Amino acid sequence: MEKQATQRKYLSLGQLMAGSFSLMYYLLSVILATSALVFNRFLIDWETFITPYRLFNEQALMLMLITGLIINLGAVVGLIIFLAGNIKGLRLFLISAVLLLFVQAFFGGFEGWQKFVVEIFLIMLLIALPYKTRKPMKIRKEQQIDPI
Repeated sequence: MEKQATQRKYLSLGQLMAGSFSLMYYLLSVILATSALVFNRFLIDWETFITPYRLFNEQALMLMLITGLIINLGAVVGLIIFLAGNIKGLRLFLISAVLLLFVQAFFGGFEGWQKFVVEIFLIMLLIALPYKTRKPMKIRKEQQIDPI
């Protein structure tokens, strides 16, 4: 049985750079959400240290942190799949990133608007850059496969 030559998909330099920066950004968000889940008791004690009133309850904090972690993990997995050369990863990333924007606006409002600007810029940059495939290198005549 003869091996067939396959055309491998490569990212452009702009997509590789934007995807790498996005991966680091969302990976740091995953690390932050994970550490906040591990040290959630510290966050609750810190809140009571600042003010004697409870501003939020523990269940709402846990729900917010778990939701953020799951959506950020979806974005990271989507970016890894995209950087591996599969366009379906970009779709998963876009869904996760848009959901994350809505969750951040719902839980935190529009305070810290800079994160929204950065995330929207990353989304638009990854959408706008063309998805191209490179032509495979020239195959020698000995390696070419004759169609049957």
